[in-house]
Amino acid sequence: MSEIDDKLNEKLRQQMDGLFDEDEEQRFRLIAKSYAMCENSIAVLSNLRTDKSYIYYGRTSNVLGFEPAGSYEKMTWFSK
Repeated sequence: MSEIDDKLNEKLRQQMDGLFDEDEEQRFRLIAKSYAMCENSIAVLSNLRTDKSYIYYGRTSNVLGFEPAGSYEKMTWFSK
């Protein structure tokens, strides 16, 4: 990663937003899932503060050979 990326990531992690209680995070995840299903698309919901991303698959993923529609993946990113 470049120096500018490191500085940007450090600034983003210093912000107080991105800390949600479990119910609020579930609500955001439901919105992303609903969007993927309604639009037949793939939606990614990321929280840079906690280094977690959720990928929700609509029917487009079937055409592209990804995960089946209606499924999701949780990814955790680790910082330096």
